[in-house]
Amino acid sequence: MSGAQPGRMAALPASAPAESLIGGRFAVDAARPLPDAGGGLAAFAAVDRGEGLAGLMAVQARPDLPPRANALAAPLGDVPGLLAPLAHGPLQGGDGRGAWFVICPAPPGPPLWAAGGKPPVPWTEAELLRCLIGPAAS
Repeated sequence: MSGAQPGRMAALPASAPAESLIGGRFAVDAARPLPDAGGGLAAFAAVDRGEGLAGLMAVQARPDLPPRANALAAPLGDVPGLLAPLAHGPLQGGDGRGAWFVICPAPPGPPLWAAGGKPPVPWTEAELLRCLIGPAAS
């Protein structure tokens, strides 16, 4: 991942007005994209202005799909490996138009599949059951 690393604050202007914050706390820096962090969606560095959490990102929802606010508000529990949403809401996107963003912790470490890289080999059915379905069902 490039950009926001856990424990490091992204440098954003301190004068961001409250209406430019998601949930009155989270600032999105559209000038600092995180190209390998969004899993195919646009992602940007983000900062928590309220509690000072570091290592955050803002993932921009696809404009052709409605945001699923109910799903984002549902309690997710403590699922290992899940980037649980901290907040969500509309702001001006990187292209200058209104967009919906989800604030979550940035994934740790380097990207598993860098943009432009060779795609991974698809999992077999047995691997899917053992590595994905089994742990998710438990």
